[in-house]
Amino acid sequence: MKSVHQFVEGDTGSALRVTCTEDEENTPINLTNKTLYLRFKINSGAVASQVMTVINAASGTAQYQFQTGELLPGTLYASVLIVDSVDSTFVSQLDPFVYKVRAKFV
Repeated sequence: MKSVHQFVEGDTGSALRVTCTEDEENTPINLTNKTLYLRFKINSGAVASQVMTVINAASGTAQYQFQTGELLPGTLYASVLIVDSVDSTFVSQLDPFVYKVRAKFV
């Protein structure tokens, strides 16, 4: 049986990796000289905004390593903001990513 939970409460070893694309052909956005922010919330909580790490600028890949206290049980909603060097802002997708965070086993 496949689990629907992609993250576990309190896990600091989990990272959310994304590939940013700009069209129907999934052409990667070159992330050179861009800052990416993962904006996320758990359930109806406050929105957090954290800087992501670019993994490969040419292929448009970046990730965010979750920190202590960020992953709580429930539904995680996330989106990526891309800011270029002249302060233009892009949202990488129209719909948020949606993940389940399961409670850790005690």
